[in-house]
Amino acid sequence: MKKMLCALLAALTLWSCAAAEAPEDVARTAETKIVSAEAAESAAPDETAAPDETAAPEETTAPETVRIGFEDGFALELPEDWLHHPVTGDMAEQGVIYCLSDAEGAGWLYIQSWDTDCADMNALKALIDRAASAQTSGVYAFNGVDFVVYDLTEADVSCCAALLNGKMLNLVFTPQSDAGFMAVAAQILNTFELL
Repeated sequence: MKKMLCALLAALTLWSCAAAEAPEDVARTAETKIVSAEAAESAAPDETAAPDETAAPEETTAPETVRIGFEDGFALELPEDWLHHPVTGDMAEQGVIYCLSDAEGAGWLYIQSWDTDCADMNALKALIDRAASAQTSGVYAFNGVDFVVYDLTEADVSCCAALLNGKMLNLVFTPQSDAGFMAVAAQILNTFELL
């Protein structure tokens, strides 16, 4: 496990540098916009539905989100303009199972999964504290699910690890130094739901 977490630090540093320096046309070639099934269906005009002239316009300041159910047994709500990127072989070796970013490619979310023998959150926190030498860490609940939240400032990442079906599920947000992006990360975590 320590080997995996140390490799994560090196890989994330390389990924964040590569993403920041990649030409826009190269960085966007293999991405897929995240769209819910409902949004895809509503994109086609419905000629049978009459407009509701009595409905008041909705006033929203929060960005529209899309709920994504992941086959690994959890769901998240992501801003609808986020992108899904293919997981490269190097990423897969580091346990990455999903790679997502905001529309500009400035903020990234890597979702990792590893087998673990940790029986509870205290054991998981102790393992992370030993293996990753996190600058800060603690156990916090997001939408009723406990996560070990830890920052790796040198790698400019903030991580949130949970136990799920005998595995450690690690959500890695970068850049941790961007307060605006960390606010988005907190909003995403608050939508975490077990399926």
